[in-house]
Amino acid sequence: AFPQEETWGGRRNADWDYEVIQPKCRIEGESAILALQRGDYLQAFDQLYRGQSNYWYDAATVAERVLTVDELKQYVDQQVPAPPPLSQQDRDNYVPLPVAASLRNLLGRRLLREGRYDEAPAYFDNTDLQEKARTYGQLLQQAESKWWPTRRAEAYFNASWIARRWGMELLGYEMAPDYASLGGSYSLEPVELKVGPLVAEGEVQRQQASA
Repeated sequence: AFPQEETWGGRRNADWDYEVIQPKCRIEGESAILALQRGDYLQAFDQLYRGQSNYWYDAATVAERVLTVDELKQYVDQQVPAPPPLSQQDRDNYVPLPVAASLRNLLGRRLLREGRYDEAPAYFDNTDLQEKARTYGQLLQQAESKWWPTRRAEAYFNASWIARRWGMELLGYEMAPDYASLGGSYSLEPVELKVGPLVAEGEVQRQQASA
């Protein structure tokens, strides 16, 4: 029953990081931990995603490492329409992407990593990345289908050049180990995931499978 936008001001949390207390968001975040523990992975992700930027790192971890790619794709297709792309002026001024666009980018990169080249480009947030993703996929498909070894090598070389130049934007993990969310320039302290009171074995297995 808490209003969506209600805030109770700011405080320092246990790690001495500054946080703004939004009761509705906080309750859904706590509920998401319980949902993960009982194996309701989609519900957990949905509750974290509602927190938008407050819980984006947590939502991204569940989206990338706990949900299957098909579970994530179905959720995005049904619940997360593409927001309007940022203008060039916004990009020049480092206006952050909407969380919806960040989630769709995450899905696009995951699809590319898993070799689903035809599906991935549509999820990237601007036409430039969409074209690069399309070209990257086409080159890898050519590399796998060309008859002559030199033609395969040429396609692989060109695909690797794209991956080297725009790999973070096209292929990087949003969180560990690449931290595309931080531009690949920083990382958060590693957290050892092991079965415990609030971490079920199924979640650990899913994270290990997506490592």
